[in-house]
Amino acid sequence: PHREQIVDTLQRGLHCYAEKPVVLTVSDLEEVEQEAKKSKGILQIGQQLRYATGFRKIAKMIHEGEIGDIGFVRAQRMSNWYGPGTQEQEMRWLWSIEDSGDQLVEQSIHNIDQINWILGSHPLKCTGLGGQNMVYEPTGRDTSDHYTIVYEYPGKRVVTFTMIKYAVPGLGGSATHFFGEKGGCDLWGHSFVGRERGAEPRVVEVPEDENSTQVAIDDFFRCIREGDQPYCGIEMGKTALLTALLGRKAFFEERVVTWDDLLREGAPIRRVGDKPLST
Repeated sequence: PHREQIVDTLQRGLHCYAEKPVVLTVSDLEEVEQEAKKSKGILQIGQQLRYATGFRKIAKMIHEGEIGDIGFVRAQRMSNWYGPGTQEQEMRWLWSIEDSGDQLVEQSIHNIDQINWILGSHPLKCTGLGGQNMVYEPTGRDTSDHYTIVYEYPGKRVVTFTMIKYAVPGLGGSATHFFGEKGGCDLWGHSFVGRERGAEPRVVEVPEDENSTQVAIDDFFRCIREGDQPYCGIEMGKTALLTALLGRKAFFEERVVTWDDLLREGAPIRRVGDKPLST
């Protein structure tokens, strides 16, 4: 949804802070990437969780070997539908695949990006199932209300990612658990635990009530003042989007999809049996 605004801004040599997802298709992404590389303006992508001090502290500890080599990741984003009324009307585009890219691309892209960040790579292939199996407002929505995706990263590292939009209190929320050779990490719980039986979690001290979006925006203006390139530029935004599109393609087409398949074929905006398909 941001292609025209981003391209126009960059072509004018102006600076641009673009929310995620940067665009919704592989072809639009290629165009934005080309403009970002030749523009005099700075392009920063709103994957603001990358700027959260707590997450950055934990990522650094993992990268320095706190839990050893990671072999498996279990992650989820479970929430509830927005209730009827004003908020639903203001955010109605969230319920359109064409406008939002579906739940995985519009919202879960944050969680997926964190996994890419910690693992230092993007997946090579994935498969999954999902769609709609509950009747909820608003009527006419075509976005998914559930899915589970299995990604495979280099080194045969496996990631399972699950989303539902009808979670109940106490059984929802975001969670990402990394399992390594020396222990594990609860990313959202800011804690580490050893492999020995009965080991107690070690909670890492992180700032309270930090607004990572504000931190990201502050850094955007710093980059402008100092002529620096943003930490989360087009490359991070690109990899996050492609990982989300890869997962959506896999459960829409109900097959194993490789990274190369995605780049070659694009990502459909309709599930198997629906028409039309579009990249």
